Amino acid sequence: MQLTTLLAAVERGDDLTVSEFLDGHALAPAAALTDDDATTLFWAVLRAGRDELVSALVGRVDLDRPGPAGLDPVTWAAAHGRAAELQAMLPGEPQVSAPGGGPHRRALRAAQDALDAGALPPPAHRAVVTDVEAALGIHRPAGELLARALVSGDPGHADWFSSSFRLGLRFDRETFVWARDLARDGESRLHRLFGTDTLGSLGLPPQISVEDIEAPFADEAADFLRPLLDTESDPYALRSVMRAFGLHCRPGETRAFLRHARHPDAGVRRYVGGALPHGPEVLDALVRLAGDPVPDVRVPALQRLVWLRADTPRVRAALADQLGHPDVAGRIAAASGLALRGDARGRALLEELRSDPVHRRILGPGGLGELHHVLRSAPGGVRGGVPGT
Repeated sequence: MQLTTLLAAVERGDDLTVSEFLDGHALAPAAALTDDDATTLFWAVLRAGRDELVSALVGRVDLDRPGPAGLDPVTWAAAHGRAAELQAMLPGEPQVSAPGGGPHRRALRAAQDALDAGALPPPAHRAVVTDVEAALGIHRPAGELLARALVSGDPGHADWFSSSFRLGLRFDRETFVWARDLARDGESRLHRLFGTDTLGSLGLPPQISVEDIEAPFADEAADFLRPLLDTESDPYALRSVMRAFGLHCRPGETRAFLRHARHPDAGVRRYVGGALPHGPEVLDALVRLAGDPVPDVRVPALQRLVWLRADTPRVRAALADQLGHPDVAGRIAAASGLALRGDARGRALLEELRSDPVHRRILGPGGLGELHHVLRSAPGGVRGGVPGT
């Protein structure tokens, strides 16, 4: 495949073509693209904001070498507030002994210079600073990270996410108390949202599985959040409260989310479908959500239905109705649920998806592994379900 073809794919947003090419030549990348061509392609995906492709190509380029704009890739990404692309390039450990302090220090200087010059969102310069400072071990007060998030005032912005996420990784009581008090702020919606988002990030310390440790403030957090499940009227805040409650509550307590299964906000319904615990009392809600008018709402509900042992005409009908779901994840969930119940329609679709090259690429090794597991489990009916469902 010629470089011009790959560049055209990037321009039209066809990441799949580029990924397939790179995967197909992973064992001999130099035979597929010269170093100069790889660098040209790298800059194209970097400028286009394709962080996954940046990650796939970063091993082929010299991150210290200036590009078309006279800046090296790290400096360019930081100067333009490209937080996701920068994270795809930076090494896991800061190389502070390298000339100039290494790429982390270089990125921090570039992002800070842009902020000093008056840069404002949507570029995520504050996320760059927050992430790089965290990697360098620079500990900023919670109030300063909140201030960075409030510049955009958008819970969906990278500046907001980076601040709440990095606070959550501290996993200490001081941060819990700070976030809880902020979530009590009745005067500021944004303060309340940031507080609950941070509580939702405090549920798991870095590099420790949930089975190994429980937050020392988990019961307090759950007790604080539980009443908010009834009183919170803002849809985003309610989703944030549910996410945080799900992390801190006792097993099975997410049954409390049932009350929101008919919520007018699609995002709330979607979260409910994916967070309900196993059990016969949630079956009606999952079946209803699996047929929700909004396609995105159906997917997590379908995925929850897959391993439930309940096998009724209503459950099968709900699954069969979604075999044509517009999202491949929805189709796989529906087909898996049927296949595990011995329904030939489900197995047929899974076999079709497994043999299709495009879907194999979309699924990747992990998705294909799950699909194979379902097909192996299917002949004996539903096995491996959760007791009591």
